Amino acid sequence: MRQRTILQIVVQRQRYDLTVEFFVPEVDGSARMTSETAEKAWQACRKGAEGDAGQNALARRVYRLDYAHNGKQLYAQVGKQEPYYDLEVVMAIIAFPQYYKICCAVRGYQKVGDTPMVGVGSVSYVEDFTKAPGNR
Repeated sequence: MRQRTILQIVVQRQRYDLTVEFFVPEVDGSARMTSETAEKAWQACRKGAEGDAGQNALARRVYRLDYAHNGKQLYAQVGKQEPYYDLEVVMAIIAFPQYYKICCAVRGYQKVGDTPMVGVGSVSYVEDFTKAPGNR
């Protein structure tokens, strides 16, 4: 039992020690956008999410979000397919004080349909980009 506890602590610590430099994927997920294009794309996702929400988003740039939805543990990670909503590529995760909006390639970035939203009470883990504007 003790070994399992130590292993869990090591895995959890490694999880928090990850560093990921800011990026935005291409819509098809095949590559990363250039830095300049990525910044414009992230700002477009943010402005769209703010327009939907009717409030300003936080400055932080989120890379990964682990959360519960309908009794299942899920995650959204920039550059990966979102596991619940049509397997779209996650372009950005926009943080608000009470929730996160998962900006997917179609729903969010291309403005077709509603952007998935996750309340902070459903979130079990958040990982920010390192070396990103707005993150410390």
